[in-house]
Amino acid sequence: MPCPVRRALLRGMWPSLATAALTIVIVAASAGTASATLLCDLPSCEPTGVYPASTALKASLQEGTSTQLLTSGGTVKCESSTIAGKTTAEEGKPLPLEVNELTFGKCKLGGTECTATTTLPTSPSLEATGEGNGTFSLAGGKVEFKCGGFIKCTYVTKALQVKGGNPATLNIEKAVLTEGKGFLCPASAELDAATYTLTEPAPVYLVM
Repeated sequence: MPCPVRRALLRGMWPSLATAALTIVIVAASAGTASATLLCDLPSCEPTGVYPASTALKASLQEGTSTQLLTSGGTVKCESSTIAGKTTAEEGKPLPLEVNELTFGKCKLGGTECTATTTLPTSPSLEATGEGNGTFSLAGGKVEFKCGGFIKCTYVTKALQVKGGNPATLNIEKAVLTEGKGFLCPASAELDAATYTLTEPAPVYLVM
C-alpha cells in the first residue's frame, strides 16, 4: 500500500481509537466509584445523604442484653459494651475508620469478677454488601479477659454485621474462637451472638 494512502488511513483511525480509549477510562473510573462504600442517611444516598469524613460513630450493647464468652472453663458474661470512633474519609473500598473506644464492662465468670482489657483495632473499616447492610471490621483489635485464677486469655476481635436502619444495628454472629493466647486459656471458647445499637449517626445505611 502506498505510504500516502497508509498515512491517510491512520489519520482517519486516530479519532476512533482516541474515543474508544476515553470510553474505557470513563467506564473504569465509574466502576471504581460505584464499588466504593458510602455511609448514608438514606438507602439511596440521594439527594444529599452522604455523611462526610470525620462523622462520629457510637454504638452500645442493646439494653437488657449481654455479650458472652462461652468457654470450657465457664461463661464470661459482660453486661455492657461500647464501640466508638469516626470515619476518616467520605468513601472508600472499604471505608476507613478510626476506633478510639472499645470496652466491655460488668464482666463475671459465675461469681468471679472479670476485667476486659482491649487493644484498639489498627485498621477498622466499613464495607457495604447490599441493601443498606455491610460489615464492620475490627481488624487488629484484641481483648484480654482475666477472671481471678481461672482465665487469662487474649482473643482477636471479630467483625460485626451491619444492618442499615434508623437506628442501624451491629450484630455479632456466634463463632468459635481459635486465636486465644495466654497462660490460662480455656481449651475451647465460643463468642455468643449479641447486638449493638448504633446511636450515632442515625439513620445509617451502607451504600456502594
